[in-house]
Amino acid sequence: MEETAGERLRVVTNTFALYLRMFVSMGISIYAMRLLLSRLGWDGYGVYTAVISLVTIGGFFNGALQNTVQRFLNVEVGQQRMEGARKAFFAGMVMFGCLSLLILLLGESVGRWYLHSRMQIPEMFHGEVELLYQLLLAGFLIRMLQLPYYMVIIAFERMEIIALAGILESVMNLGSILALCWFSSPLIGYALLTVGNVLILLLIYIYYCSRHYPEVVQMWPLRSDRTYLRRMSVFSGWIIWGSCAAGIVQQGMGLLVNHFGSVSINAALGLCQQISNAVNVFVTNFQTAFCPHLVKTCTRGDRGDLHYLVCRTAKYSFFLLSLIVFPILGNLDYVITFFSREPHGYTKIFLCFSLGFLLLNSFACPLFTTIHATGRIEFYQATVGVLMMLILPLAYLFLKLGFPFYFIFVGQILVETAVLALRLYCMKKLVQLSIWQFVREVMLRTGAVAAAMVAAVLLLDFQAQTFWELVLESIVIDLILLILVAAIGMSGSESRFLYHLALSRLKGGWPACRTTGGKTE
Repeated sequence: MEETAGERLRVVTNTFALYLRMFVSMGISIYAMRLLLSRLGWDGYGVYTAVISLVTIGGFFNGALQNTVQRFLNVEVGQQRMEGARKAFFAGMVMFGCLSLLILLLGESVGRWYLHSRMQIPEMFHGEVELLYQLLLAGFLIRMLQLPYYMVIIAFERMEIIALAGILESVMNLGSILALCWFSSPLIGYALLTVGNVLILLLIYIYYCSRHYPEVVQMWPLRSDRTYLRRMSVFSGWIIWGSCAAGIVQQGMGLLVNHFGSVSINAALGLCQQISNAVNVFVTNFQTAFCPHLVKTCTRGDRGDLHYLVCRTAKYSFFLLSLIVFPILGNLDYVITFFSREPHGYTKIFLCFSLGFLLLNSFACPLFTTIHATGRIEFYQATVGVLMMLILPLAYLFLKLGFPFYFIFVGQILVETAVLALRLYCMKKLVQLSIWQFVREVMLRTGAVAAAMVAAVLLLDFQAQTFWELVLESIVIDLILLILVAAIGMSGSESRFLYHLALSRLKGGWPACRTTGGKTE
């Protein structure tokens, strides 16, 4: 099936918009994180990280509903069925509203009990922790209400709006940190200003969607479709089962570390998670731009095009993430001390494991997006839920037996490897993607590049002492990476395609290529 020039232009433009947001937001976030650590202090930041882990532990429901609503919106918008898109949006609002009430009830009962009876909080913060908890809970609930509007913008592929909103959020977050000098309690002041920022973004999303997509977001008069809501509820039920383990693991790690350790180790884990999240944005932007296109290709039934697009997205995701990961691995000491002059001893090894996990997980998005697009997710979600549930028990066992705290990542990496195998099996059954094709075209090539890069980083022994040394050494590392990608990471046809695409773009046009049977002509 021939791809139109408009489709290619839209995907590339969306990717560029999201990368522009990423570079601006990452630059602001790096400075903001360093400033926040200095304002809150190591223990204050550890308390903030531990409490927010408790507040957002219900985020697995959030992520499951987000995947469900986004899938249905992508399908309906891709088929130009605006009435179906409106039904998906309305059903999403109902589901997120019910979830918000559930999280509020659990948060005010079980959450507050755990906060005051089980969490290890330094005595100096006992008078602030209750108000901090309530503010963070309010911010989490407001952010949930943003999501249906956010997903409508994604479904219509208006990534420039997402980019502008992301930059605005980063600027407001930096402004909040700078304003902490006006508060007697920086911890409470930061939480209060964060709630205000989230509320402003909600109003912006509502205004934009109401003005540009009234046929989708107009909910009055209320016209619910119980059949459609039931379909989405069943779909989300399976995703909730598969996602609950991932959400519990993500937030449960912080609670587990707090139980066996201290808030200083929580701060080390929180800092590494913040750095990893900032790095992961680099590839998430690329995948966000491609996911609607993946769903539409799958629903059209273009198997050859779909296989090629899945493999290409997975491989490029790994390489794009590597452009950030390997410069950080080559300059770990400078990167960590940039944020904190006296980091905890576990920070360095936590960060190594976190970045390694990100590289492994970079294959996941195109695979599970395609599986969700088929609508046949029962076996996949049931099995992935069982596998993911093993991570926290393994981490608990390691810590109970006295292993070092970085062993919490060992079970996570082992289970993620098993989940990757499961995703490939399901792709073979659902869309006839050859496992050997994915292994040959994606995993072997990325694995060879990664092994060569690890050897290069160890042999060259980069350790920047200043910011400009970091920039120079990062450029050198990325040049080595690009050479390896061109030499062993890309096939001949891919290299020629990218070369002609770049050459044509420089000349002001787009190549009239087509993708047929998984090959680019």
